Amino acid sequence: MHIKNKVYYIIISVSVILCLIIGFWVKNSFYNTVDSQNLEKEVSNYTVANLDDFVGKLYFDNNIKKFSELQKESDLIVEIKLTGNRKLYEEATLTEVEVLKTYKGKEKPKDKILIYEPVFFGSDIYYTASGYNFMRKNNSYIIFLKNLKIPKGYKYKNDEAKTYLPVSTVFAKYNIKYTNKEKILDKTRFSNEGKSSDLKFKDVKNKEIVSIDIKTVDLYNYFKLNVLKTYKQ
Repeated sequence: MHIKNKVYYIIISVSVILCLIIGFWVKNSFYNTVDSQNLEKEVSNYTVANLDDFVGKLYFDNNIKKFSELQKESDLIVEIKLTGNRKLYEEATLTEVEVLKTYKGKEKPKDKILIYEPVFFGSDIYYTASGYNFMRKNNSYIIFLKNLKIPKGYKYKNDEAKTYLPVSTVFAKYNIKYTNKEKILDKTRFSNEGKSSDLKFKDVKNKEIVSIDIKTVDLYNYFKLNVLKTYKQ
């Protein structure tokens, strides 16, 4: 066979293979796309995977022991409800909420703010960072937030000034619609990174935190009593 013909057939073969690979990748990317406006239903059967606490230590304080510490560390303490607007990123979910009441900070009732929730989705897995569980529609929350960290001299741009992070992945958010105590998860059904786990999002959707540690759950329940007593009575 002529050399030019060989080169031609090689190019065609490689092109076909690349097209198949790209087609497969695109097909799977669409399959794993989550509708952010219908999030709870979309991820109902996703396996729950709790990322290592290393993630929590990078951006959040999960070593808070006193309610006064939680209040002190917060730049903003507000009662909020979801607007329904969400954006899904590779390692976080950006959630828009409306402020209902302000207990600490500059935001006012009816203001819209943005919160980076430390959860994300991929390959039919719901990834939660250090026990955080995302906020749900038709609920109101009291939440403890901090400003985005910026270098000295830097000025906030666009929506950065009204964008916040929870102070903690486990102690920053309290659903005031439900007053039931949190309970630990069955550790036989749950493991880090979703390995050997049959726990689905539908099993934890009504939980405020995703934890198998009794001390963490007990402290969360103690803090919630303080939240309701301080802000709702």
